[in-house]
Amino acid sequence: MANVNASINIDAPLQDVWDVATDVGRMGEWVSIHREFPEATPTDLAVGTTFKQTLSVAGTPFGVEWTATEVDGPQSLAWEGKGPAGATASTRYSLKSQNGGTHFTYENDFKLPAGKVGEAAAGVVHGQAEREAKDSLAALKQLIES
Repeated sequence: MANVNASINIDAPLQDVWDVATDVGRMGEWVSIHREFPEATPTDLAVGTTFKQTLSVAGTPFGVEWTATEVDGPQSLAWEGKGPAGATASTRYSLKSQNGGTHFTYENDFKLPAGKVGEAAAGVVHGQAEREAKDSLAALKQLIES
């Protein structure tokens, strides 16, 4: 399993950051690996909320079905994702008020399929996933602060 952890300070109140970051339909505005939603996105967010998303990492598109496992607004949100061939991901957003702004932390644990081959590939994908996470947070910051 590989882990990606990135954080950023956003010059906006906690609730404003929460409102944008947890609006599933707006993910395409800031999540760099997002490609499309093959179905309608949920408008309400609660434990058990699900949606389908097409992502692309290293030029390879794939579908993920996400389920919210924790919704504790405006401090934390956790998703469990199931992808092709048994790939899994756990994603967490943690938000904390800081100096009138918000400190946003993104964590993602993912496991690729194919046993030892998947583990080896995860090492290669990890660097790309870390860059994409940082790019996504920078885009979120720009979206909210502009």
